[in-house]
Parts: sequence; structure tokens; C-alpha cells
Amino acid sequence: MFSIICVFALVILGSGCSRRSEAAPALTVQGATQSTPGFINRVWRVSSSLTVPPGTLYVFLSDGTLVTTSPNSKAQLSLWSSKAGELTIVEDSIPYKTDIVKLAQSEFQIKIHRGTEVAEIAMMLAEEPNVGAPQTTTDKLLGKKAD
Repeated sequence: MFSIICVFALVILGSGCSRRSEAAPALTVQGATQSTPGFINRVWRVSSSLTVPPGTLYVFLSDGTLVTTSPNSKAQLSLWSSKAGELTIVEDSIPYKTDIVKLAQSEFQIKIHRGTEVAEIAMMLAEEPNVGAPQTTTDKLLGKKAD
């Protein structure tokens, strides 16, 4: 639960601070051009992937920071960018071309090309935690019991 709260805090704090002054470049998603892609500044939870544990959270901040965290690890900061409509994720200083397979209101699917390996990741919009509310899906993923 702590890592989820940290991610939400980073999104809130990071969305107000920007290292770049220009607007996010346009991305082409399934043939449509958007000036601000719908995946930015939202918390995404991995629903299925062969390479990324389910429950891992991804946040693409508007300043080009990518925050990832899973129920069993600390948050990791990486970079992301889009130039000429192409998405790139930079992990450990290595840029990886990334395809947006699907982008909908509550669904986001990407393919990260890491050399010969392709990581396919399907994500759903993460639920916001409600303090004092009944057990949420996030709590279940983290193994926390309802109070």
C-alpha cells in the first residue's frame, strides 16, 4: 500500500513540476493523432504480461519520467519520450522502441522492443485507494486484509 501511495504522490507532485516547457509531442495511436496522449499522468496496473509481474504499476509523467513499482519492489525511475510520433522507454540508459498496441479510457497495451526480446504488457487504469473503505483490488494484490 505504501508503494501505491508513493506513486500517487509522485504523480501529483510531478505533474506540477516540469523539466520541459514545451507541450508533449503528438503521438499517433491507432491512426489518431493526440497532442497529449491519454496515458500520461495516469496510474496503470499491469493486468497481464509474460515478462512483468501482474500488479506492477506504471506512471508516465508529463515531464518524461517513468515511475514503475510492483508489490514486491521499490519504485524505479526511468525516462520516456516521444519524437515524431514514436514512443521510447529508456531503462538503465538504454532506449527501447515501444509500440502502443491499444490505448482506451481504462486500457493501455504496449510492446517494448528490447533487442531480440519483445515485452508485451497489458495494463488497466489503477483504482485510487479510499482510506477507510472496504478492501480494494489494490489491497488484495498487496495481500492486505480489510480493516
